[in-house]
Amino acid sequence: FKQFANTFDSVEINNKIKSVMLFAFTHELGHALMGTNGIKPNDSGNSELLADKFATYFILNNLDQGDKIVLDSALYMLMQPPGRVTPLNDKHPMGSDRFINLNCWVYGKDPVKYQYLIDQNLLNKDRSTTCQQEYTQIKDSWEEALKSRFKQTAA
Repeated sequence: FKQFANTFDSVEINNKIKSVMLFAFTHELGHALMGTNGIKPNDSGNSELLADKFATYFILNNLDQGDKIVLDSALYMLMQPPGRVTPLNDKHPMGSDRFINLNCWVYGKDPVKYQYLIDQNLLNKDRSTTCQQEYTQIKDSWEEALKSRFKQTAA
């Protein structure tokens, strides 16, 4: 976020860094839930995309200012360092794809509240037509997967 030193003060930059760290931790928690706990959401995508979906779902529904955390993380994903080469075997979506996905899923949670994402060209209007459905699928699939897994554990 150093390239934003002229745009944001140091407190805001520190808050954005904390947002990214929290998103990364929650993304890894998604991997742990799918891996060691065998939780399989009824949703599409490789494990990296599913972990992004989990992190977005969890943060938006459980943390104060969850939308800000996810949107700060989306911005970070867009800021790939110049000349960075992604290994061909990297299963993470490209940073620009992750930026669009996270913005879409935040928008999908509440299109009226997040209309500004379209107005400010942070989300393509054509892509926005599926965001509400995508967010609902993410939320429903993760809630069902978590509920069924932890119901088994409690029994």
